[in-house]
Amino acid sequence: PNTITTADTLRTELDHIAKNGMAFDREEHEPGIICIAVPVLNSKNHALGALSLTSNIQRHSFESLKMHASTLQTAASEISHAAENWQFPT
Repeated sequence: PNTITTADTLRTELDHIAKNGMAFDREEHEPGIICIAVPVLNSKNHALGALSLTSNIQRHSFESLKMHASTLQTAASEISHAAENWQFPT
């Protein structure tokens, strides 16, 4: 029931994600499940991966889950800095 179903709504959501540097799942994937996610980016601003925190609506409200955003962003930043020394296959 919460699935994004129009191109305009999807564009708006993607703009919001780009502006805020995080994404949210507001029960779009599965009823009762909420999530917040942040990207792990390299020095060229390319995605290496993502960190997310998922819960259910019986345990957390969407607002209480959002309180962990800065912790996720800090962890993603620390991984990004550590990744500067990683050797990737070519």
